Amino acid sequence: MIKGLMKLAGYRVEYVCEWGAYDRRYGDFEYHMNYPITQDMKIAPPWAEKRVVRTR
Repeated sequence: MIKGLMKLAGYRVEYVCEWGAYDRRYGDFEYHMNYPITQDMKIAPPWAEKRVVRTR
């Protein structure tokens, strides 16, 4: 719901680290599935910084 409201207002959340910017962060699901943390992941590592970015 929050993501939808942010989208209507012209904002989005991105996670940024030295490897790049991502839409999602490594979370509980990835942890419990025992996925390794590598630079080739399609999701941000746990230490990535959260930023709110204007899209319009």
